[in-house]
Amino acid sequence: MFIFDIEIKHGIAPSDQNECKPNIKYCHGWTDYAAMGVACIGVWDYRADTSRVFGEHELEEFQKFADSHDVAVGFNNIRFDNNVLEANKVIIKPNKSYDILFEIRRKLGTFQKGCRLDDVIKANFPNSTGKTGNGADAPVWWQQGFYTKVVDYCLNDVRLTKMLLDKIIRTGHIKNPIQPTDFLHLRRP
Repeated sequence: MFIFDIEIKHGIAPSDQNECKPNIKYCHGWTDYAAMGVACIGVWDYRADTSRVFGEHELEEFQKFADSHDVAVGFNNIRFDNNVLEANKVIIKPNKSYDILFEIRRKLGTFQKGCRLDDVIKANFPNSTGKTGNGADAPVWWQQGFYTKVVDYCLNDVRLTKMLLDKIIRTGHIKNPIQPTDFLHLRRP
């Protein structure tokens, strides 16, 4: 089993084109997966008990890595990361995907605001430092040449996802980010 998170190279164009940053390349919205590109893939490998990063030129190596593991875990990976990877010829098989956000939404029975990774972390680990940025900033940083900042941001998201997954594996539940006094009993991977 491994956890992964991707960061994209090109930003998502804002609905108001006047908000586009100069000299930054954008794709044409949240479903333009091919134009997003892959800046990096952060991974936590449970088998090796270590993290690692795959760059945009190591997608074939990441595919081999993913194929050698039984479960690929992420946060919103079914709707986002898997689609970006597929547009770049990397396939995470649906029967190998475990998406914490999908499991939360399935348990809540609806799509609700307040279920972002940072929201879920704050509900379950109130003393955690949480996210170190906003995903919309990562492609801007990447294009500005702040590659290590993007890698650090990506690996922090992997760390946070691992905290949640470890809690799910250990207890079978997490606190509901919408109603933190309630618990969500989630399917384990």
